Amino acid sequence: MKKENDSWMLTFCDLLMLLLTFFVLLYSMSSIYPEYLKMLKKSFLRTTIWGIGGLSATEMREIREVMLILKSLKFVSSGTPYKKALKENEYKKLEEILGHDVWIRSRQGGASIVFKSDVLFDSGKAELKKECLPVLEKIAKVINFTICPISIEGHTDDRPIHTPKYPSNWELSLFRASSVLKYFIDKKINPSRFSIGGYAHTRPLYPNNSEKNRAKNRRVEIVFWR
Repeated sequence: MKKENDSWMLTFCDLLMLLLTFFVLLYSMSSIYPEYLKMLKKSFLRTTIWGIGGLSATEMREIREVMLILKSLKFVSSGTPYKKALKENEYKKLEEILGHDVWIRSRQGGASIVFKSDVLFDSGKAELKKECLPVLEKIAKVINFTICPISIEGHTDDRPIHTPKYPSNWELSLFRASSVLKYFIDKKINPSRFSIGGYAHTRPLYPNNSEKNRAKNRRVEIVFWR
């Protein structure tokens, strides 16, 4: 009778040792980094064959593009010629993803995604238009892939408003920022990451001397802070 070859035992033992080492490592990490492991587990549970968290390849590409734009604008000095070329190139990409009435601007300590108010709201109102929801959904997905603090700012032009609901531009700008915040909270984003502000006409990007400039000053900014 032919004696069986026991060489497979060596490979099997090696495999068992590797598994034992792996589980010991996991146990030691769980004692030191419980929150990290919790996040890791969550990310694995969200991963599907379609991408992270069920996102399609197109959605992942769009999120990556927006995040790269945000990062590049935060860390490139505004005085360099490269900055201008970068902005022109990135604005084209952003327009393809979000639309031509949305842009990104760098600011001290971070970068903003800027929406013209006309994209989000009807004149004199603070209820989100249905047409803007797909764009806000893309922004919500970008936010989910960041860990930085975020502020939402409402801004108006210099023309006064006086209605029963909004006695002045202060109320209107704040309620508009609140509407955007509520949308993100409804998307299950942690509310503690957000702050909001309404600045009325006090922080214009351009002089309020033409309809074109006023339209740009009426805006909501979603600020990603470093």
